[in-house]
Amino acid sequence: MQYKNIFVTGGTGRIGRHLIKRLVSEGCQVKILTRRDSCQLIEDDHIQFVKGDILNQDLIKQEIRGCDYLFHLAVYQNINDRKKDEFVRVNLEGTKSILNCSMNSGLKKIVYVSTAMVFESTGNIQRDENWVQKTFSENNYIQTKIEALEIVRQAKKIIPIVIVYPSEVIDFNDFSSSLPVGVKKWQKSLWKILGGSIPGGLRARVGNKNRIINYVAVQDLVEGMIQAAEQGSAGEEYLLCGENIKIVDYLVKASKRINSRLWPIRIPLFPLKAVSLLGRGIPLSPIIKLILEHCEMNACFSSEKAKKYIGYNQTLRLK
Repeated sequence: MQYKNIFVTGGTGRIGRHLIKRLVSEGCQVKILTRRDSCQLIEDDHIQFVKGDILNQDLIKQEIRGCDYLFHLAVYQNINDRKKDEFVRVNLEGTKSILNCSMNSGLKKIVYVSTAMVFESTGNIQRDENWVQKTFSENNYIQTKIEALEIVRQAKKIIPIVIVYPSEVIDFNDFSSSLPVGVKKWQKSLWKILGGSIPGGLRARVGNKNRIINYVAVQDLVEGMIQAAEQGSAGEEYLLCGENIKIVDYLVKASKRINSRLWPIRIPLFPLKAVSLLGRGIPLSPIIKLILEHCEMNACFSSEKAKKYIGYNQTLRLK
């Protein structure tokens, strides 16, 4: 990737910031699409901030001219937004816009970042990229990622695209960065008290403590994304995951890492289900929908394909 010209959407987000730093360390010239007026992610001559909306195709076509690779990470996932409008605008229409701009652009590869949340529950068996995927989700973020995936799959027939699926993404150096976008003060307090300030900690308190989740360190994920761009074959899809671990073990290991006190509390599933049943016809909080959708799911994944074909490797894990 050294000395390449890169265009990145979502470069100011949690994963994007790590990707940008890694690309700059390789001497790449990076253009970041952003709607912010001031966005000094890194003060570096290798970075150019392109102010504009993801639907501004004239601007994007102009700016990707001469670029070698494009990483599409831009996504809307405000956990408290009940409306679907902005999810559709960014996650669906924004993806269409990027794909349209990439036609005949000369890009060597586009890396589209999806999510392992589009897959159905795996059970206790490691599943790969061929595992059954969801057709519908109550969560607007997941639903629009499901729909966007179909759009990307159609486009990859004529555009050099690689799709990657990260699992639960963790920044080992900053657990607080894993807080969902748009959390309210009371939700942050619950995350700290019941969730132990651990990524996914609040969701992990609900349901079967022996169910399996998969997490990936953001640093490993970024390396995998770059490898997907350089080594991945156009049209291929890769799970970029890490350790498969039981919820109960994950909570213990994660709390030890930050010396957080772990309260021995489990949240019964029944009350939440009762609220869901009794509240039919009444808009439920999106966070309740998300917990209900995932509290009984296993996420046991294998990244063997990525390891074999693009050299992906998990180097960081909880101890």
